[in-house]
Amino acid sequence: MRGKWITTRVDKAIQDRKGEHDIKKYLLTRLAITEETLEDIDTAAIEAARSVHSWREDQAIWLLSLKAARKARQLRGARRAHCHHHGAHNSYCPGCGEPGETFEHLFTCPNTDLTMLRQKARKKVRRMLRQEKFPWRVIQIIDMILRTVMHHEKPDNFQEQWLYTQKWIWEKQEQIGFSEMIKGWITKAWVQVLAEYDDTDPAGQAAKLVTVMWEVVCEPIWEMRNNILAGSDNPTVLKETRTLRE
Repeated sequence: MRGKWITTRVDKAIQDRKGEHDIKKYLLTRLAITEETLEDIDTAAIEAARSVHSWREDQAIWLLSLKAARKARQLRGARRAHCHHHGAHNSYCPGCGEPGETFEHLFTCPNTDLTMLRQKARKKVRRMLRQEKFPWRVIQIIDMILRTVMHHEKPDNFQEQWLYTQKWIWEKQEQIGFSEMIKGWITKAWVQVLAEYDDTDPAGQAAKLVTVMWEVVCEPIWEMRNNILAGSDNPTVLKETRTLRE
């Protein structure tokens, strides 16, 4: 944002009085939410997850729009090599060639490798949350959110059997966005729901939820996207080649 990389320190940045107005304005536009909903984002969980995470310069891209990230800085590795050999990066998805690439698109991109990766990621998320002692009813909601985003499944039949707290957390997260939850923008309501099952460290578990989403879903998807982009047979390069020939 305006040449500043603010997304890995969201909680600190929002509390910074100098940049608070611009940052809030950016988030309101980026997430398409109200100020009330913005206040419901658990920035403490994001900050806690960030503090124990080893960030590279090109990570946390999912917290930004791709357009804003490109303006913020040039990414390293495969993408930089691609830009060097094939010119400035355009907005086509390297996995399927769809124009107007966004990170959200990668959650549903029909590319075979990405589809298989997402399926494995869902199973791994369930496994890791069980290892972290998350309540089964909470894991059900998280898995249903992943299925809704990645497989376009409708939760109507599942919701009939849900408890009030499950329906409540679903509605609270939906206001921020289900894709946004996968990227780490979780509602503060997760802490309240987790506290109902075990009040030992619900805030810590909320931070673990963010970490699991980043490490199991977002990072592998972004890495595979970049690997596809670096290949010579990806749709983006083929489109560029056809354009040059024409």
